[in-house]
Amino acid sequence: MLRFLSRSAQLLRRASGSAFIFGAGYGLCWAQDREESADKLLVWGGAASVACTLRFLRYLRHALPEGAEWPAEQLQQVERLELQSLCRIVEQCQDKGLDSPILQQLLLFTLCEHAQADPCGLAVQGLQDPFDGDVNPRPLPQELAFRIHDAAKGSEPIDSLPPSHLLPILSSALVSLLTVPDTKKMREDLGEGTGHVAETAAIATCWMAFDVSRPCQARYGLKPEEIRQVSEELSNAWKVLGKSTAAGDFRPSNEWRRLQARLEGLKDQLPRDLRNSVEAFVSKGPVRSSAKVGTAVDYISWAVLAIFLLALSSEDGIGLLRFHVVPEAWQSVVKDMLQQRALRVEELLARHDRPQVEVESPRIGWEAPAEYLQVQEGPLFRGNGPA
Repeated sequence: MLRFLSRSAQLLRRASGSAFIFGAGYGLCWAQDREESADKLLVWGGAASVACTLRFLRYLRHALPEGAEWPAEQLQQVERLELQSLCRIVEQCQDKGLDSPILQQLLLFTLCEHAQADPCGLAVQGLQDPFDGDVNPRPLPQELAFRIHDAAKGSEPIDSLPPSHLLPILSSALVSLLTVPDTKKMREDLGEGTGHVAETAAIATCWMAFDVSRPCQARYGLKPEEIRQVSEELSNAWKVLGKSTAAGDFRPSNEWRRLQARLEGLKDQLPRDLRNSVEAFVSKGPVRSSAKVGTAVDYISWAVLAIFLLALSSEDGIGLLRFHVVPEAWQSVVKDMLQQRALRVEELLARHDRPQVEVESPRIGWEAPAEYLQVQEGPLFRGNGPA
C-alpha cells in the first residue's frame, strides 16, 4: 500500500509541470479571445473557485450518512451562505467596476441550480439574511426571481453571441419558479416576481432564437434534444404566464416593452410551439389589456361630458331645451344647490368689487389780484341818447 502511494506521488510530481504548462497555455489562448480584461478574468476565476468549493460542500452534505449529525449541521450553515456569498462578491465587483458577463453567467447558473432544486431551499433562505440592512425582505420566490432576472440581463455580452449553454437550466428554473412541484399548479406566492419571470423568459426566448438561427455546424451551445427540452419548458412557462396575466399579477414595464419589440423581430426564428405560445401571450397580454382600459376610460369621459352639456342646456340649467335631465326627485336639491352657488358668487363679486372714485377737476393753485378782476363800467345807453 505504501509503495503504491509513493509511486502515485512520483507520477503526480512528474506530470504536474507538464499539466501546469498546458493549462497556462490553454488559458492564455482562451483569454485572448475574450472581451474581458485580465483583472476581470482573475476576479471571475476567484469567484468560480469559491462557487465550485461551495457546490462541492453542498453535494457532500447530501452524500453524508444519516448518523453524521454534526457534519451535516455545519454543512447546512455553509449551504445557507452559498448564494449570499456569491451575490455579495458580484455586488462588490460591480461597485469596483470589475463586473463582466462571465461573472454574471456564473451567478446565473448557481441561482438557476437552486431554483431548479428548491426555490425555497436553504441557500435561497440565506438571501433574506440582513447582510445588506434590508429590514423588509421579499418573499423567497420573489427574491429568487429578482436575482435571476438581474443575472440574466448582465449575462448578455455586448459584441458576441448570448450564452445559449445556460438555456437548459434557465428554462427549468423558470418552470420551477412559476409552478408548484408535483402539482404543476401556478405558484401563488410569486406576486410581483411574475414581471421579473416574464422578462427573464423573454430574454431566454431571444437567446433561443439566436441559437436556432445559427448554422448547424456553428452551433456548439445546444444539442437537438436540448433544443426540444428548452422549447417545451419555455412554452410551458409562457402558458403559465398567460394565466397569471389574466389574474392581473403582471404589470408591464419599460423593460418589458423593449423586450417585446425584440421578440417581435425574432419570433419567426423560433420553433413552432414556442412561437405560438409567445404570440398567444402577447395577443392577450398586459399591453393590450392596458389599451382596453384606456379606451374604456375615454368612452366614459366623453359620456360624462355629453350628459353635463345636455343637463346644462335643459331646464335644469340655462333653459334652452324644454325638458329635464335631472330626475324629478333630485330637481329641487339641484336647484337649491345652484342657487346657493349663484348667491355665493354674487357675494364674492360684491365683496371684491372696486368702489367708484369721484374724479375732481383740477383747481388752479393761485388767486389773481383784485385789480385785475375789476370790471369797468361802460356808457349806459338809455333811450335815444347816452345817459
